[in-house]
Amino acid sequence: MKSKTKYFSLFAMITVLALTLTGCANNGQSIYQAPTSGPYAWIFSLFGKPIQNIMLAVEHQIGGSNGAGWAIIIITFVVQLIVMPLRLASQRKMTTQQEKTQKLQPQMKLIQEALKKPGLTQPQQMQISQLQMRVYMVNCIMVQGTSSNAGKSVLVAALCRIYKNKGYKVAPFKSQNMSLNSYTTKEDGEIGIAQMLQAEAAKVEPSVHMNPILLKPKGEFTSNVIIQGKSIGDMDFYKYQHEYHDEALKAIKESLAILEKEYDVIIIEGAGSPAEINMRKEDLANMEIAHLADANVILVADIEMGGVFAAIAGTYALLDDYDRSRLKATVINKFRGNLDILKPGIDRIEEITEQPVLGVLPYDESLRLPEEDSASLTTHVFDENKDITTGVIRLPKISNFTDIDPFEYEEDVGIKMININDDIGDVDALIIPGTRNSTEDAYELFESGMAEKIIEKSKEIPVVGICGGLQILGDEIIDESKKESSVGTIKGLCLLNITSEFEKSDKIVKQSVGRISENLKGISLEIFKNILGEEVTGYEIHEGRTKVGNNALPLINVEKGLGNDDEMMVDGASEGNVFGTYFHGIFHNYNFRREFLNYLRSKKGLEVKNGADPYETQKDYSLNRIAEIVEENLDMDIIDDLL
Repeated sequence: MKSKTKYFSLFAMITVLALTLTGCANNGQSIYQAPTSGPYAWIFSLFGKPIQNIMLAVEHQIGGSNGAGWAIIIITFVVQLIVMPLRLASQRKMTTQQEKTQKLQPQMKLIQEALKKPGLTQPQQMQISQLQMRVYMVNCIMVQGTSSNAGKSVLVAALCRIYKNKGYKVAPFKSQNMSLNSYTTKEDGEIGIAQMLQAEAAKVEPSVHMNPILLKPKGEFTSNVIIQGKSIGDMDFYKYQHEYHDEALKAIKESLAILEKEYDVIIIEGAGSPAEINMRKEDLANMEIAHLADANVILVADIEMGGVFAAIAGTYALLDDYDRSRLKATVINKFRGNLDILKPGIDRIEEITEQPVLGVLPYDESLRLPEEDSASLTTHVFDENKDITTGVIRLPKISNFTDIDPFEYEEDVGIKMININDDIGDVDALIIPGTRNSTEDAYELFESGMAEKIIEKSKEIPVVGICGGLQILGDEIIDESKKESSVGTIKGLCLLNITSEFEKSDKIVKQSVGRISENLKGISLEIFKNILGEEVTGYEIHEGRTKVGNNALPLINVEKGLGNDDEMMVDGASEGNVFGTYFHGIFHNYNFRREFLNYLRSKKGLEVKNGADPYETQKDYSLNRIAEIVEENLDMDIIDDLL
């Protein structure tokens, strides 16, 4: 908007100047007498001649001796009318900025008083001055979508990297996220995995304030509600929306204020669609947050599934004037094909919405970034036709499946997702991933017959359990109080001599560090013999404690975190061909993943691989590449103006 106002104001000034010079040109010559020489000749040729023709037409309509004077007045008036809406918009923006400045006065007063304190060192004075600048400089912009999986998370990550590269201190922010893929921050709190990736794109430490509300679905319209990283219990959706709304909004405001004090630019991500008109009053994720943060909104639409223009126009149409005033531009995402074919639709949608389409983002299959939620498993295509195939049991309540992401970055490793009613088939290793409900998924494995298939397969290949998968591999999961589910206590697969028990204690949420145990045997010793005692990191998000029996050995010695329980400082277990851990992200450790895969390669007579970590290399490439794609295909000048 600023650039439009600037250009139209320049046009108005040039027009008025041309009118004046045209009338005064060549030492008082008549307007009808074109100057052919002198300092004004080129101005007349460039501006005066077209305007003179318009004036002649106007004078002809008016008639009379004062026709030329009236023509100048009328044309000047028309130009001012054209520019007026843009000037009014600029004035509104200035008024908004003044209001924002007024709101910041209490903070500024405190900062100014701090500067006046005697005895401040020069570094302290500089630090306070930088804080003063940051209070005035902080800007927010919001990315919303016409639907889930439209590309909001990736666009926010791209903008985080772009503005970080421009020298700003940038933070992502998603007020409310519903996801089963979560990450543990430095505060030992949970946030959505997407905000972790966005923070990585911005090259800052992830914080619970970047995702103050996280809802983790547990089934039957119930979610575990996590506020600023800490679980406050399970709630059904209606109760959360209507009885906890104000408390949740209070946490959102608090977290946003904390980020505003620390960062120059905040890139906000919406959730789902802002056009969920049945839930507008309860909104904590889209337009309510845009108004709260005084943020302009970019709308992202996914063309891959079809109906992109209907989705864009429908979103604008369903919003009321107040909410629609926040929508400033549109982006079309995941396009394949000839852009010229799309152009008539873009022109028409700009007419309908009266807002620009910033550009069209192409679908780039070389990009590899973590998926946000289990819904993406339905559309994600895994390549299982590789030299090594890792089987992953797709549990009915699978969670934190980003634990398997690093395998996709290995050029010779395929992933086979196995539903519980499928045959396991020909795989080189089997992983039972995390689950949001260990007892229910254990029950489903037995009911479907998959439990017997896993037990049989464990005689031939390595079987690995992560978090809930670790519990399922054990002898028994004890849940007398039915804290986990109505299933209660249930027998495990009995592949590890461990017992897990759910108690009334709090959920474990920790960033963890440990070392591969030097006291291993069986397949674990064979796999990890070259890295015994080496450090591995991860994060824990689990309920229940685990005791290791006499026939199994702990996998990891814990230095930071909890692991199996709060007494022994050990994590996981290993026995025979089977091992498991509570450490989410265990395969993100290149030393751990490298040794595991090299064992599988050597078993098949393949060459072992070492060198740089392909996961970290490719992930950083993808973050840089998506930033490049956005800069190449979107109008960044408009985005700069929206900030």
